[in-house]
Formats: sequence, C-alpha cells, structure tokens
Amino acid sequence: MVRVVTRNDGWARIRFGDEEFAIKEECLTFIEPMQLHVSDRVKFSGGHGVIRDIIWHFKDGVPNYYLERDGKKLSKRYLTADLAQF
Repeated sequence: MVRVVTRNDGWARIRFGDEEFAIKEECLTFIEPMQLHVSDRVKFSGGHGVIRDIIWHFKDGVPNYYLERDGKKLSKRYLTADLAQF
C-alpha cells in the first residue's frame, strides 16, 4: 500500500516509506485515506515498534500491518485496531 502525494494528468506521485515514485493512475486502486503509514512509530499490546510494511487483505478488505522492533522483523500481522501512533 502506498500514499498518493499528488495527482496530475492521469499520473500519481506516490510515497512508500521515504521513497517517492510516479505511476499511471490506472494502475492504482484507490481506498479511503489511512491513519497509519510505513515508518510510523506505533504502540501495540507487545510494546512499541515501527511499521515496516502494509499489505491490503483483499478478502477482508482491510490493511494488515507488519512491524519491526529494535531492528528485528516481527512475524505477526496487526490490524488498525491493534495499533496506536506513538
């Protein structure tokens, strides 16, 4: 999942973490704006960490968040309700 920064003439400038890219809008499926993004620091039941990836769960229609803590990837996936910005 990516964040759209700008849209112009059928092109979208998107952001994924600290990276930015230009892509044709026809390649994107737009959803409601998200509250959490890659690189955000978050709290969860096991402590705190950083969002390292966000994957759209097509069957459930919700984002799944993958975290890292102290530089180590956590294998569990989290839902928006499981996380709070830190």
